[in-house]
Amino acid sequence: MSRENNGIAILNKNFPQITFRFLGKGKSSVVFTDETSVYKVFLLEKYEALGYKRNILYKIQANKSKFENSKFFYPIQQIIEVNKN
Repeated sequence: MSRENNGIAILNKNFPQITFRFLGKGKSSVVFTDETSVYKVFLLEKYEALGYKRNILYKIQANKSKFENSKFFYPIQQIIEVNKN
């Protein structure tokens, strides 16, 4: 299954009432929109997942307020950890 398909499967499982459109992908994530919000889904390999997940979740939480009034970024409304392994 492609990374895009993995990401959309995760979003559809957690938000079945929303229709998503693919925006793009990076090394560790894929990005979608519902035309109102942006959803970034991190897809991590098992060997890198634990350390990276702890690091990225900490950084996002620590810097969340910096995006609230940004002209260039969407505000971070919610962080959901769907796979807690």
